[in-house]
Amino acid sequence: MVKRLDLTSNDYLSDLLGPVNSSPVFLATSSDDLLIAGSDLNRVIVWDLHSGSPVQILEPTIDTLRGLYFTEDDDILVTVDYDGNIIQWDRWSWEEVARTELHQEQKRVIFVPESDGALILDDVDGVLPVVDLDGRLLSSIELPTLSYRFVSVSQDGKSLMILVHEGVRVFDIDTGEEVLFLSLEEVRSVAVTPDWSLLVASDADLNVHIIDLRNGEHLLTQKMDVSAIRSLEISPGGNLLGLYVIGPDQMTPYIELWGLVGENKTQ
Repeated sequence: MVKRLDLTSNDYLSDLLGPVNSSPVFLATSSDDLLIAGSDLNRVIVWDLHSGSPVQILEPTIDTLRGLYFTEDDDILVTVDYDGNIIQWDRWSWEEVARTELHQEQKRVIFVPESDGALILDDVDGVLPVVDLDGRLLSSIELPTLSYRFVSVSQDGKSLMILVHEGVRVFDIDTGEEVLFLSLEEVRSVAVTPDWSLLVASDADLNVHIIDLRNGEHLLTQKMDVSAIRSLEISPGGNLLGLYVIGPDQMTPYIELWGLVGENKTQ
C-alpha cells in the first residue's frame, strides 16, 4: 500500500493498492509524473500516479527486488533482484525486452542517469562495480569501509554520494576517486537536493543539519522536539524538505514540511 498526500490541500488521496497490499520497499516515478512503480513482494505493480488505478503487474522470476528505476527517457523500467538479474521492461507494452544475469547477490543497487543508464552494484571485496544495463563493467569505486549506504547519484550521472559511519563521502563515478568528505557524527538519515546544492542530515541527538555542498558550510543546525526522526526527503523541485518523525509522546507519527528557499534555499 502506498499513501498519497496532496501538499497543497494537506488532504490524503486514495491509497495505491496492490494484490498483496504489502508496503513497497522500492518506489520509482516516471519523469513525466504519469506513473509510479512499486515492489510488491516479488513482483512489481505500476499505477497511474494521478488516478491511483493499477496499470500493470509485472511478475518476472524475481528473488527479492533490490532496485527499481525508470530510464531518463521513460521508455524503460529497470528492475534488479537479489540474484543479480537486470530486467528491462518496455514502458508501453510492458514486455520484457532484455535480461542480464550477473550471478552475483545484490543487497543494494543505485541507478546512474547517464546516456542509456548504468547501475552501481553491491560491493565485491570493498569495490563497487559500475555496469551498463547489459552488465558490462564501466568503472569501479574503491571503498574505505564496508559499512555504507547509498544516498544519491548526481543529476549528470558523474558523482556518487554514500553515507558512512563518520560522515558523507562523494566519489567521481568515472575515475572512482573520492572528491569530497563531510565529517558528520552519529548520522541517521540524509537527503540531498536534486541539484546537489544542499545536504540535509539528522543525527542521533535529534538535530537536523543543513549544509551547503558547494563549500561545506553548515548553514543551520536545528534541535527537534520529537522522540525520533525516521527519514528525510526532498521534493523533486528542491524547494520542500519532508521530515517523517515520531512526536514527543513516542507514539504519534507525522510529517513536518520545511521550505527550502532563496539563494541557499534555507528558511
